[in-house]
Amino acid sequence: MRPGIRVSLLSLLLLTTCAALGVSHWLTSARLRESQARVDAQRREIRELNHKLGLLAEEDLPFVQIRRILTPMNVVAVRSEPYRKRREDWQLHLPSGWKWWIYWADGDIPVSGLPAMAAGSRDVPSSKLMWDLVSVSFVDHGAVGRFAEFNFGGDAGQNWSHFIPSGKDAWLARDAVTNGECAGPWDHHTGECFI
Repeated sequence: MRPGIRVSLLSLLLLTTCAALGVSHWLTSARLRESQARVDAQRREIRELNHKLGLLAEEDLPFVQIRRILTPMNVVAVRSEPYRKRREDWQLHLPSGWKWWIYWADGDIPVSGLPAMAAGSRDVPSSKLMWDLVSVSFVDHGAVGRFAEFNFGGDAGQNWSHFIPSGKDAWLARDAVTNGECAGPWDHHTGECFI
């Protein structure tokens, strides 16, 4: 009689059960990882589509969000208001729990980056809704001079103006060319971007 390995039926059953559990756990973990990767990809796609549609995702709410609104023409030429030169609109979300100010500059603006000094500032409330509207119109009042007219929050919001001193208003001349900068996701088809 040859010596051999003796295995009891109970040991064989226990070994088979452990192997089956191990394979089952490994397969389930692999499927879970694949599902999680698919969900993460879908969340990224939803976030990108929300940005393209101008909707804020829940994870955007704790952060400042600024979105430039492009119109077919940023130069307004209405017969009743021939002096109105340019208008820029932005959607703005300011998270609650902080104090916020809008600063603007009218001179010594570098080609890239922010100006060293602000010409003025205004405190604004945090966003009650998803977005607040910010508009700036540049108006020529003839002999009086040029002004930047601001609106924060639409019709029921705040309005103020800032006189643009002579010598700092050349960029508002009819033949002047201006450039804008933006950072963040940019759609090269529409030119829209989050700043």
